[in-house]
Amino acid sequence: MINIDFNKHFLTRFLLFSVFFLAAMYLVLLSHIVTHKEKLDDRAAARQLTIIESQKHYIQSTMKSVVKDTLFVYDLSGQLRIYDYLDQVSSPNSEEVLSTYKALLYAFVKRKGIYDQVRYLDTSGRERVRINFNQGCPEIVEDAQLQSKGARYYFQEALALSKHQIYVSPLDLNMERKKIEIPYKPMIRLSIPVFDDKGEKRGLVVLNYLASHLLDGVKLLALSDNVEYMLVNADGYYLSHTHHPEKEFSFMFDKDSQQTIYQHFPGIESLLKSAEPLQIDREEGLFTAASIGPKNAVNPYCFGGYHVKNGRYLSWELISLIPRKTNSLIAHSFSNYGSLIAFLSVVCVLAGYITARYQQNRKLAVQRVFHLAHTDALSGLHNRMSFEKNVQRALDNQHTGFLLYIDLDDFKQVNDDHSHFAGDSILLHVADSMRAIFGESAILGRLGGDEFSAFVYHTNKQHDIKEQVGLLQTLIKSPITYDGEYIRVGSSIGGVEVCSFDTDLPVLMQRADQAMYVAKRLGKDQAHILTA
Repeated sequence: MINIDFNKHFLTRFLLFSVFFLAAMYLVLLSHIVTHKEKLDDRAAARQLTIIESQKHYIQSTMKSVVKDTLFVYDLSGQLRIYDYLDQVSSPNSEEVLSTYKALLYAFVKRKGIYDQVRYLDTSGRERVRINFNQGCPEIVEDAQLQSKGARYYFQEALALSKHQIYVSPLDLNMERKKIEIPYKPMIRLSIPVFDDKGEKRGLVVLNYLASHLLDGVKLLALSDNVEYMLVNADGYYLSHTHHPEKEFSFMFDKDSQQTIYQHFPGIESLLKSAEPLQIDREEGLFTAASIGPKNAVNPYCFGGYHVKNGRYLSWELISLIPRKTNSLIAHSFSNYGSLIAFLSVVCVLAGYITARYQQNRKLAVQRVFHLAHTDALSGLHNRMSFEKNVQRALDNQHTGFLLYIDLDDFKQVNDDHSHFAGDSILLHVADSMRAIFGESAILGRLGGDEFSAFVYHTNKQHDIKEQVGLLQTLIKSPITYDGEYIRVGSSIGGVEVCSFDTDLPVLMQRADQAMYVAKRLGKDQAHILTA
């Protein structure tokens, strides 16, 4: 009877205390949420500015590289005087020159892997040379299969250009025989007229760029699932939408011809007209936007005396939207968490308060000791000991991949100019960037100071790891805000391919470190990957 009375007394007091504690905690946290809401909004706004700026830099850098590739094919055509040999097929050297030209274009298409077609057309619009990518299996198209493109809009617009002028088409979906190709293939066509020594127009170079590479890279830099990221063209049509892909390229379909951002968000035009990133808080949520490509008299794709004439086709807008409903997620999550606490409190009473508390405290103590022994306190990544232990285990299990060694450029300058707290923010930013790019497919560690390392699983293709490393370097050098200022660093990355027979971790670490120093000697923000 005494035990029964004691248990009833204990249970009554514990339940009363639990109700009081949960109610008090709810009020305290609710007050905290209201008090700090403005501070949280400011952090979210600064984060979106950084992400949008990174996406803008990625798009403009990619498109500038594509323009340079177009000029490479243009220079190759002019230096070989390919137009003369196409018009004089009976010339003794014509067959040899044409074969060399086609072989060079074939190698270009194969190694680049981002061009669906590379062509040379004469001034009538007839294809004289065409290389098809064929989803990674390039082919030189036979003369009998070459077509006339004289009626296509991109040929007519490009043919009207003067010397040193480049044509860039709108970003749209590729069409075959007047029908949209399935699966969808986003495409940008670039063309430049080829002139002979007398200044006469002899033909055109045309490159079909597979824009899915560009759009996939932009989506990879969208780091939050709760935020909508959009890319629209000059008319407001969606080229990319993380949450509603069905709205993309609606201008190509009659039934969805009104799927524009202006239709969905009336009055948003004013936000999309500024050359610098802007933010506006509307009823729908917080919008962040930045203009990409030519703006007013500034065209980032014009250089070396060459000019992209129809810049409007490359005038795009990047927009992110934090929906208004997201602002209520904290309070909603707290309500669910409070219910869970109440439920667990009842379970704890039924299981025995003393036993549950003892087991919980013991488990937390063990976890804390393990965490402190294996985790870098600042970044949350593996420390050196834990990283080497996990990588060695992977090598012993014959896992293959790439071992990367990452060293920050000008990190000491950040500490000297902005304080060590700013340096800590940079190190956290680098750790977050590594998680965003590699996720669960890699072992990530901070070796000490500004040195990081990663063992990336299941990557046997060199261009795959180089693409990931390039995206990582782009993300690392994106600016972060500290004390009201933008700060950024670059990174030098060395890497070595790990085969199934590689089990000596110190040797692999040394080779990756040596590759990193090779990258440093190439200049800042470079990478050097050693393959088997």
